[in-house]
Amino acid sequence: MLDVDLIRPVPELLAGHAAARGGAMAFRDDRVVRTWAQLHERTGRLAGHLGALGAAGGCVAIVMENRVELAESYLAAVRAGAVAACLNARAGDGELAFMIADCGAGLLITEASQLERVRGMLAGVGRDVRLIVADLPAGSADMLGFEDLAGTAPPAPAGDALPLHAPAFMLYTSGTTGRPKGVLLSQHSCLWVVAACWAPALELTPDDLVLSPLPLFHSYALDLSVLAVVAVGCAIRLLPRFSPSRVIELLRAEPVTVFPGVPTMYDYLDRTLGGEPSSRCWSGTRRCSTPRWRASRTRPWARCPWPSWSRGTRARSTRRTSVPSSPRTWPNGRYPRGSS
Repeated sequence: MLDVDLIRPVPELLAGHAAARGGAMAFRDDRVVRTWAQLHERTGRLAGHLGALGAAGGCVAIVMENRVELAESYLAAVRAGAVAACLNARAGDGELAFMIADCGAGLLITEASQLERVRGMLAGVGRDVRLIVADLPAGSADMLGFEDLAGTAPPAPAGDALPLHAPAFMLYTSGTTGRPKGVLLSQHSCLWVVAACWAPALELTPDDLVLSPLPLFHSYALDLSVLAVVAVGCAIRLLPRFSPSRVIELLRAEPVTVFPGVPTMYDYLDRTLGGEPSSRCWSGTRRCSTPRWRASRTRPWARCPWPSWSRGTRARSTRRTSVPSSPRTWPNGRYPRGSS
């Protein structure tokens, strides 16, 4: 069922959660935790500073691995009246350099681990781009520190005036048929997906805890791991990348209720568990209760049929996503490079 109350401007959603559950956890990664009150305050401060730097009506590029500051940058850019262009930090040098040049950003938010690479690319952009850096190294006088902006009062408050139907996000295609192409999305279009798909399909509530390894430069993650969380007011733990062993560790240790992924991820989780009873991984969660049980499968995330477009899986409800029925063979062995 479509919940039209979820389709509201980001500043309004943030303010509502800050007032209703300000002390509750909103976003978390392996380093920091942000409550709803902190998220509202910090994105407002950052948005005010972005506005003072001329962001309104322009584009703010983001080059970061998954972390809380990336989500804050998405939200702050919208609150500043800019378009947030989150670029794939793992793209090849040529592809990333093209996207930085193509998006037209005058401000770029990045992190210390990406700084040397990004600065080299900016030399060929042909315009001035101001850098805002998380974990800014000492002595970097020509750059702005992310925490210096998010943690201090701006010259003027956040504009919070971007129309619901105006461009708010720019995501790039994979470029399989040529150069990557920037696709403009509005708050309305993204939140419509949340209200019509993710919120009802996954039965999201403020009591949910999402564990997400999805790359935040992707539309799937923007809609579910950022905007659905902001719309509903649940909590999320962001992982820097997908690791089967790390996911299983957190599923056992924390009260996770929603794990969004793709079928390949569920296959890796099943392989990592090996012959171990899968119930140990999902202990403390509600089990599938639908009568449409897939008796031929024992994997907890594969027990219930669900349309192929729904890639999220709940650890406690009747919603699951199918996994491949037979193992895959990868050129380099059991998992793709980088998995563990």
